Amino acid sequence: MERNNEISSSEDEFDLELLNEEITAIHRELGDRENASSDDDNDEVRGVRRRKIRIIDSEGDSDSDAKEDPQSDSSEWISCAESEEIPQRIPFIAGNNPAGPHIFADTKEPLDFFKLFFY
Repeated sequence: MERNNEISSSEDEFDLELLNEEITAIHRELGDRENASSDDDNDEVRGVRRRKIRIIDSEGDSDSDAKEDPQSDSSEWISCAESEEIPQRIPFIAGNNPAGPHIFADTKEPLDFFKLFFY
């Protein structure tokens, strides 16, 4: 199987096509194996991976209320299944903060710049 070693990107997203065919083939093979073994009665026990998402009712709650007793929280959890769909493009947003070093205005000498690494 030939691998495509290219990763292309633009300003706001990454294009990941690396090993996509291999991932799809492995996923299909696992699905076929699971379907074939579902009819067999055996003693094999497989671990089930589950994800839970906490539903937040409102963003206006204070942090002190949440820190008092996390076990008494009565919010519902939703179990999420693994997604079988492999995305071709993943959106990427750099954020509002500027990238790069944050240098003070009074940094004029090379030694001052060097000292920034140790603060």
